[in-house]
Amino acid sequence: MPAVPEMLEHIYRAAGNATLWDGVMGHMSRLVDADSGLMFSPGGEFLLQQQHAHNHDFGTAREYGDYYHLHDVWTHSDNARRIYRTGLVVPGTQLVTLQSLRKSMFYNDFLRRMGQESLLVTALFDDPTPGARVPPTILSFYRRPGRRGFGPGATARLQKIVPHLQHGLTLHH
Repeated sequence: MPAVPEMLEHIYRAAGNATLWDGVMGHMSRLVDADSGLMFSPGGEFLLQQQHAHNHDFGTAREYGDYYHLHDVWTHSDNARRIYRTGLVVPGTQLVTLQSLRKSMFYNDFLRRMGQESLLVTALFDDPTPGARVPPTILSFYRRPGRRGFGPGATARLQKIVPHLQHGLTLHH
């Protein structure tokens, strides 16, 4: 697991070199002990937005953008309750109980096939204004079924680096 100071070094290096962001995603995934991670800009043109990932299949991202975003119980719960805000790290169980997630079509038809069950998420930026310096950007990490969900330790580690990610992405744009 990388130390936070080492993680910060990777973030600020990537601010000047877009090709390094996928590597940053790998380091961050190890920091929170995630099996995969995705940083993306949501919206109607999901697949046209820049995405950076670790152990994430962009073919499944296409499926999500084409169809499964309509059934994303995590996003629907947040849209209704506004639990996660810019810079606040939230485990998926604060959005939807594991029991409810496992009963959903989103989980059974999509997440399980992708090997994803637990979520750790933050909105790094959420200004939807056209021309915003940094577009809305979501950072998500996942653990596969059978693993323990993300707890306070992973949440706190990611929370420590969020301001640096926001600054690094601002410098990048």
